[in-house]
Amino acid sequence: MGFSRITPTGLYNKPVFDTLTPVLFILGETVKYNKLVRDRIPDIARADGNNPITHIAGGDELRARLVDKLYEEVGEFVRNWDIKELADIVEVARKLSEVIGFSPEQLEFERQKKAQEKGDFSRCIVLDEA
Repeated sequence: MGFSRITPTGLYNKPVFDTLTPVLFILGETVKYNKLVRDRIPDIARADGNNPITHIAGGDELRARLVDKLYEEVGEFVRNWDIKELADIVEVARKLSEVIGFSPEQLEFERQKKAQEKGDFSRCIVLDEA
């Protein structure tokens, strides 16, 4: 499995998965997920009597999987309008900032700086033409 979707500049070309549908392949009684999951998910699966097979992603694979996860979580949020899904988006954004070399605090600083310079979305302005 190649991860060439990440260019040398770190720009993302296309998602690995169709994030609007679950990513599973049924193989006998085994379900193959092939996606990034939260750290405790394998332990929870073991406690439920399953035998999860995992590996640790790094480098380009991690970047690609985090972007896939971001698309997945945004899709879930748009479908459900649930604050838990919004929290998942924030969690993925925090990890993405770390992967590109910035702390969550630096991400928040940049968010505040951009809000100061260009505003935030508190007034809900729609630009129709310019």
